[in-house]
Amino acid sequence: MSVPKLTLEQFNLALAHARWRGNFDAKKALEELNTRLAFQATQDAIDPKFFDQVAQIAHFSATCSISLILYRLFGWKGWAVGAAGILLYALWHEFIRDPIMENVATRGSDLKDFLYLCTGPIATLLVTLLPHVR
Repeated sequence: MSVPKLTLEQFNLALAHARWRGNFDAKKALEELNTRLAFQATQDAIDPKFFDQVAQIAHFSATCSISLILYRLFGWKGWAVGAAGILLYALWHEFIRDPIMENVATRGSDLKDFLYLCTGPIATLLVTLLPHVR
């Protein structure tokens, strides 16, 4: 197993950590940091379930914000153009780009991601229609 090379920032961090613990042996601190980095290089540093939850929140928030801003600026035509653009982007991103480019550790369900991307404009539609429904 090869040990990754340290950047200056990582070295300074190891040195500061060693001083904080009262251990002024920089060589020992550097060896400890190298061991930690080598271990992390062999592990998935991202918890896939947590990453998936964060990704779904981001998908929804981004598309909801985009469609709401377009609605507020340009009315229903702006919302319709934005929703169509989001739909086309979601189709391309989730079913063409992600299967090829996405990291295995962060790879989730394409359909689930697509649906969360599409819920943003739907939520904007519902929120803007609710005041008009009696």
